Amino acid sequence: MKKSEWFTAYRYVVPEAYESWFEDQAAEGWHPEKIRQFSSMRMVMEKGDAKKYKYAVELLGGLSPERKALYTDFGWEYVGRMSNVFVWRKEYTDKRPEMFSDRPTAEKRTRRFSAAISVSLGIFLFGFVIGLVLLLRKLLGQISYEWLDIIIMLAVYGGASALLLTVVRKLKKKPM
Repeated sequence: MKKSEWFTAYRYVVPEAYESWFEDQAAEGWHPEKIRQFSSMRMVMEKGDAKKYKYAVELLGGLSPERKALYTDFGWEYVGRMSNVFVWRKEYTDKRPEMFSDRPTAEKRTRRFSAAISVSLGIFLFGFVIGLVLLLRKLLGQISYEWLDIIIMLAVYGGASALLLTVVRKLKKKPM
């Protein structure tokens, strides 16, 4: 039996929240079929035995063979990747394992996620400012753009900026 979960990477944007979602699914017997590029949009889960997995989500530019070997030597199973987000898991029975066990490593991971989202935020804010300039020029009668075009532009860029700003704030205030 299979099920699809839509937009999970966008619903659980803080790494720890995404890991918890994966762990909750595994506890109910749902496991990712295969994580690949478009799994952030549609995650296919297969029904199996309920398991206690600790999942780890990491944002990297690439995965070197040395890093992959290091993680697998410590018992972590490579599950797959969505763009530059790599997903690992480790089954456990007693003590819950941590991939990022020391504070500096955990903070570095959070900074990588925050930096990537901040770049997107900057791009959308730039688009929003362009929309405001177009609106001002329309009000002054200097351009002939349609009102609806400008309002749609402001809504899309403003909404995306607000969402990304919320994510950055969540990442910055999460407890370590």
